[in-house]
Amino acid sequence: MLIGFSAVFLQAGCIQPEHNPSTAAIFAGINIAICLYVNAYNNLAVLYGNMGRYAEALDFHEKSLALKTQILPAQHPDIALSMNNMAFTHLALGVADKALPLLQQALAIRRANFADSHPDIAQTLVNLGGPTLPWGATPRPRRTCAKA
Repeated sequence: MLIGFSAVFLQAGCIQPEHNPSTAAIFAGINIAICLYVNAYNNLAVLYGNMGRYAEALDFHEKSLALKTQILPAQHPDIALSMNNMAFTHLALGVADKALPLLQQALAIRRANFADSHPDIAQTLVNLGGPTLPWGATPRPRRTCAKA
């Protein structure tokens, strides 16, 4: 994950604040250990998800998101990414009613950060309208995917 690597590089002096003020501003005052925990939680969530152990994956997605919301601005794209990942884990657990609001929040965050033509927005719209999702049996997917 970019947060952890960027923070480590900033701490090590590899990212010079005068050359990259936006990155330096994000990571100013962030505890490097927290960034490493975020990375570890994400990696464990992916590992458990790939193993089909979705309840454990969800636990690590939740831990990662909780830390991200403490250290990043509320509208940061990495928060949207975590929400997207959590949504698909909820789907794997068969809890679609928890997935839809997460995907909608992820879309709102991505729209706040990116132009409508950005691939992350297109991917989120596809995720919201995908035929494999429980709400995909309605006409909504065609409208949502057409926007993507």
